[in-house]
Amino acid sequence: MDEIVYRGLLKLGPNGEEDDILFLEGHYDPVVEELSEEIGNKFTTVRYYISDKEVTLEQAEEYFIRQLYGEVDADYHMSYSELTGYLWTTEELEIGGHDLLEELKSHIGKYLILIAQIDEEKEREKENKLKWNNAKSCINNLDYLAKQLGLTREELINQLDTMKK
Repeated sequence: MDEIVYRGLLKLGPNGEEDDILFLEGHYDPVVEELSEEIGNKFTTVRYYISDKEVTLEQAEEYFIRQLYGEVDADYHMSYSELTGYLWTTEELEIGGHDLLEELKSHIGKYLILIAQIDEEKEREKENKLKWNNAKSCINNLDYLAKQLGLTREELINQLDTMKK
């Protein structure tokens, strides 16, 4: 499993038109933006530790707080409406149905260690399922086209092969 570790003091800061975006002290990008790029839409185990002061991972593990598992729904982007002239930021972070963003925002000023492990096997399963669904859809489209042309699937494939040459 790939493992990504984030550490730092939780704080709120400005980004674009918003003033309450979650950051880790010393990081340029917002927390949700970083997580969205690294683990967004992947099956991930997330462990995080929150303390009043900076601690080592070993110390934090002694005080294990929470573990979440599930598909990550992380979204961070800025939007602008030409119609209203309004600029806004979307900041969402859910893991396994848990609102991690809200949880982290409740600990502003505390030190965070967050470890994200991507479940490669589940990711492969999800990717393979998507490929099979795409293949089934292609076959259905091929069958539909063959029927519209009054051909069998094999006849249509043969005609397409000769056109390709």
